[in-house]
Amino acid sequence: MGSIRVVVVDDTTLMRQGIRSLLQRYSTIELVGEASSAHEAVEMAEQLTPDVILIDQDMAGFDGIEVIRIVKARVPKSEVIVLAERNDEERAFRTLEAGATGYILKDISEEH
Repeated sequence: MGSIRVVVVDDTTLMRQGIRSLLQRYSTIELVGEASSAHEAVEMAEQLTPDVILIDQDMAGFDGIEVIRIVKARVPKSEVIVLAERNDEERAFRTLEAGATGYILKDISEEH
């Protein structure tokens, strides 16, 4: 089995670097790209066809639900996991309804 190919999408550089640092600890995960905007995320998804796209729910200037729909329409095999600042059941449900596979709080511990 090959590695899991991941793209990280977050408009905060420090958050992307932190996620990169965490993912690099695992030999089964390959970080294939990082994006800081929704537009970059869609382009990278199409070009790289990652297995997983970790995407920040609260990036400035974009509708996360719409981006999930676009990515899933263009790259249906990529799994989208939304990273959220706070627990919001309604938003979590809407992201899953749009095609996201998961909804994870950013303050989750590494063990989970």
